[in-house]
Amino acid sequence: MIYGYVNSENILLFTTNNDTPQQIDGLTCVQVDFDIGNPPSIYSVFNYQTKQWVDPRTDQQKYELACEQIIGQRNQFLYESDWTQIPNNPLTPEKQQEWADYRQQLRDITQQSGYPFNVIWPTPPQG
Repeated sequence: MIYGYVNSENILLFTTNNDTPQQIDGLTCVQVDFDIGNPPSIYSVFNYQTKQWVDPRTDQQKYELACEQIIGQRNQFLYESDWTQIPNNPLTPEKQQEWADYRQQLRDITQQSGYPFNVIWPTPPQG
């Protein structure tokens, strides 16, 4: 038998296949006789009342996390292209300018209308 432990907000915190249900302060033990499947994301929690996975984060929390991820990726691209802007690099002046333009596009990523959920990444120069 599979038992689940639900908090006061009807969120299924964990399941167990113990022979007998346990008494845990603040949690209600329920019989789980259906497949809950896998969570759609690492942020999902299972609502026992509705029998659905839900994302409890607020829109602001989702926005802030998306911003952190985009900025992190942007910073990695900038880091990987730092060499293009140092003195005595092997690039021609024209190529160095292409890289400077690319890097500026990366810095301007936060100005895109779809930021942070629908970002169009600039393409780095070839060569």
